[in-house]
Amino acid sequence: MNYETLCLLADFYHVTTDYLLGRQEAIPSFLSEDERTCIEQLRALDERGHNAVRNALGYEYALAAKSKANNKTPPLPAK
Repeated sequence: MNYETLCLLADFYHVTTDYLLGRQEAIPSFLSEDERTCIEQLRALDERGHNAVRNALGYEYALAAKSKANNKTPPLPAK
């Protein structure tokens, strides 16, 4: 593949050419800073942490889906 094609693919997928060549692990640039931070923090967790995040995310997702089905917004957590 030539340089121009490699650059087109990198632009299309929002990654670096190094990522496409397997030289870099990238978090896509189209994510918000908050999303990027969440991914970086998730990657730093061990298996127990991953399971805890999956459980919490599944719970929150189910609440949001239920609220959406009822045309309601989910309540904000108490601080």
